[in-house]
Amino acid sequence: MDSTFTEIFTLNFLEGDPEGALNEPGEVILDRSTARKYFGEEPAYGKNIYVFDTIPLTVTGIFEDLPAQSHFHMNMLVSLVTMEGHYNNTQWFNNNYATYMRLEKGASEEKLEAKLPEFVDKYLYGGDYEEYVDEENYWKLSLQ
Repeated sequence: MDSTFTEIFTLNFLEGDPEGALNEPGEVILDRSTARKYFGEEPAYGKNIYVFDTIPLTVTGIFEDLPAQSHFHMNMLVSLVTMEGHYNNTQWFNNNYATYMRLEKGASEEKLEAKLPEFVDKYLYGGDYEEYVDEENYWKLSLQ
């Protein structure tokens, strides 16, 4: 997850600091249930867990379990910079991630959305992706 996740979304942190919790490679934040599953009643902050039994991650935060009606259903977030080749991938063709943004007060959603076709033209159609585009396959970005 991008290091700015906690600037956009509110997580109730029980251990650690939301600011900077996902800034470095190898960092992970866990929900309370996952922390208890792996560490019992001991504090999980600063301890290591392993993903795929080989990738060490340092716990930099524990957050309250998310409610069932939440848009997100996750029990851990790993810093995006841990994933070499994903965070620094310059290929705009990769659409594995949702992008969230918060507009400044007074900013016009309509004006921002009007700029998106130019963005697509510059970074997708202006790139090496013409072979993937036809009347049935194309990119269109919109705000939701």
